[in-house]
Amino acid sequence: MRFSPEQTKWLWSGSIIFIILVGIYLVLSFPFSVFDHSEKIHPVTHYPPGESPALAEPDNASVPAEEMENFILSLKGTTPGHDPFLSSGEQEWKNFLNTLKDQPPHLDGIIRVENQRVALIQSSRFQEGEKVSGFLIVKINDKSALLSKEGKTYIITLD
Repeated sequence: MRFSPEQTKWLWSGSIIFIILVGIYLVLSFPFSVFDHSEKIHPVTHYPPGESPALAEPDNASVPAEEMENFILSLKGTTPGHDPFLSSGEQEWKNFLNTLKDQPPHLDGIIRVENQRVALIQSSRFQEGEKVSGFLIVKINDKSALLSKEGKTYIITLD
């Protein structure tokens, strides 16, 4: 027996609707505990007050905070400038920032104001005796400036 195209369309539509309804029924008929695996994977064990599991350390095994701090400070002190809690990338970044901190600022220009030289550094004006980025401006010449920081002397020149 052959179905007409109109009957075939209705049969397929009815079949699809039936399959969708069966799927919805099956999903809604499952208990929700089937989907909740957290209790089965990581069971939570509750102990009455005063009792603890056999593997737990007794209360008297804790380390005083001062002793722990001394231990951490001793770890940091083993290698100068090395923090054992930093990753290698973080340590490299810290070293890079330290080298930048010791670099003198860039001299943008030198101008004369009333027979006195003024250095243009980082888009600001500085005179002798002033500080910029931790550097003391000792002397300003026509094409350079003499800076000092922590006992070291730096000469920055115009490009």
